[in-house]
Amino acid sequence: QVKTGLDDRKLVRITLTDGEPARYEGQPLNEESTRQIRARFAPETDRFSFVLLGLDGGEKLRSETPVSMNDLFARIDRMPMRARELRNRN
Repeated sequence: QVKTGLDDRKLVRITLTDGEPARYEGQPLNEESTRQIRARFAPETDRFSFVLLGLDGGEKLRSETPVSMNDLFARIDRMPMRARELRNRN
């Protein structure tokens, strides 16, 4: 059910861990991509950070604590593009 929710909302996961390459959906990225992602989204490498980007590339949420899937899905579902998408489906 979570995987379906992630796919339905067009979510992808990029993970940054100190001393390791960034991972896109579990697959390691090259050094340059890792550097660019880290510079933009994780200037403080010793802290947990959750960042949600919209389809427009804008930052929609940043949290220093984990975000539950229910909260994440609810936040996304309130976004104008998502609401429009849901209306068009029906």
